[in-house]
Amino acid sequence: MFFEKTQLVLILLLPFILMWILGGFTAGSFVMIWAFYAPVTAIMYSQDMKSGLRWFILFLVLVVISMVIDEDISTKIENPLPNLAFEIFIALNIGAGFGGIFFLISQFIKNIREMSSALKDDRETLFELTNDLKSANKELEHLATCDVVTELPNRLYFQDIVFDMFNRAKINKKIVAIMFLDLDGFKSINDTLGHDAGDEILKLVGARLKSSIRASDTVARVGGDEFAIAIGDITDVEHEKEIAKIIIKEVNEFCPYKDHRCHVGISIGISFYPEHGDSLNELIIRADQAMYEIKKMGKNNYSIYKNV
Repeated sequence: MFFEKTQLVLILLLPFILMWILGGFTAGSFVMIWAFYAPVTAIMYSQDMKSGLRWFILFLVLVVISMVIDEDISTKIENPLPNLAFEIFIALNIGAGFGGIFFLISQFIKNIREMSSALKDDRETLFELTNDLKSANKELEHLATCDVVTELPNRLYFQDIVFDMFNRAKINKKIVAIMFLDLDGFKSINDTLGHDAGDEILKLVGARLKSSIRASDTVARVGGDEFAIAIGDITDVEHEKEIAKIIIKEVNEFCPYKDHRCHVGISIGISFYPEHGDSLNELIIRADQAMYEIKKMGKNNYSIYKNV
């Protein structure tokens, strides 16, 4: 754009510069510089070769005429051209010059508009790419924090959530319950009906677990058929026994899959912060130990970890 602007200025000033150098204006010849250079430069600005070529041919014609009826020559011949013919020539010459300027400026403006349009298109493309990038970042963030099958938080995201719950509980002197849950009978469904059936059962169980707790609590899928639940702001641990019973009842409802009525049970181990530990890892391990005690005793029940 800077180069084009510089060319335009130089072309418009060139006749005056030559007049100053040569010390005068002779038969309109300098005006024709506009008629010549303007369309040539306009051709450089655009692909409009035909229009530029017309002006260039007109320039050549006027050059030939100027050579024949130049002012210096016309003053020496005995029968100079009538004043009217000479005035017509000068008018044509000046008209061609200013016509070339008009063509050049119109092409320059056209190019600016085209560039503006291209920039607008580029901005719109950039805007679309930015939105696509934002969507991709959200999708990546979702994939990094959520389980693909159940759409529940994954183990890493669960750790961040529980860390905040521990901090609030410490400040408010409350209790946080950590439940570790393992499905009973899930493997046989996976083996007989396939992984698609298994995924559907996991989605349904995840939804039932989520509906069994408060919005402020969190359920996550932490393994193949393993889930974890964090329940905060507890004052009475007996309340968690009731929640465990509700979860078992909800999960025990049959799970429809196509023409099948699938059934899974659930074994639950429970530990409490800060009684059984002050880190999620400790509490998960102890809730897992309590859950395996239930597995040994017949499954589909709950157990609270007991300090040895």
